[in-house]
Amino acid sequence: MSNGPGGELGDVAVLGRIEADGRGHTTQSSNSSFNGLQDADTQVGTYTVNSDCTGTATDVHQRTGQVENVAFVLVEGGVEAKFVVTDPGVVLAGSVDKQPTQED
Repeated sequence: MSNGPGGELGDVAVLGRIEADGRGHTTQSSNSSFNGLQDADTQVGTYTVNSDCTGTATDVHQRTGQVENVAFVLVEGGVEAKFVVTDPGVVLAGSVDKQPTQED
């Protein structure tokens, strides 16, 4: 994670669960470690998926009110998403994997 050109804030790791309702809304819960400081959080958000499998999402952290903007692309037939946070001064990218359900 970075706070802008030449300035790294520290190491970050995040593990979470995102539930998308298929109608443009998400709920999320996550656990993170930032330089060893542990944190748990919940978020709510909205998303849009385009016909070319690209999309955007906006999440609001419930505890702090912080808004996070994300660009993503669905790959592997929609079972994985690659994402990048698009907020100025933030360098954070990763992937999200769909977990099987009883219907899968």
